[in-house]
Amino acid sequence: MDDSEQSAALRERRAHSRLSCRGLALLRILPEGPVIRGAVHNLSQGGCLIECEKAIPAEKSGLVEVQLDVGDFRLLLLGAIRHIEGDTMVGIQFVDISSRKQQQVLYLIGELHEMERQRAYQVMELKSKETDLDEF
Repeated sequence: MDDSEQSAALRERRAHSRLSCRGLALLRILPEGPVIRGAVHNLSQGGCLIECEKAIPAEKSGLVEVQLDVGDFRLLLLGAIRHIEGDTMVGIQFVDISSRKQQQVLYLIGELHEMERQRAYQVMELKSKETDLDEF
């Protein structure tokens, strides 16, 4: 199976679509492992993808405590490592998530969608103004 086939198969297995975002992540390998800083690349209702600053001293399916700081939002969640690419790219699936935490994740995703919509609107406005200037 080539890379594009693997990517398509992985997308089909996901229960939730992922939303691209940027933010800070702190991972603590459980039960008493180190804290590792990273950058959030994407987020879904069921998990996230994080690029860590250094190699992850954990195994696939190991538990981690994940702190996500995206925009003005901070979430603290329990997760399981589902994918490790190279030494630093880690796919996390949220586990044992309460309904309150689930609502917080959904709220953050809604806010990210709104920010994306506003950016698209601003781009359209700028293009419209450029077109008006070109016609002038």
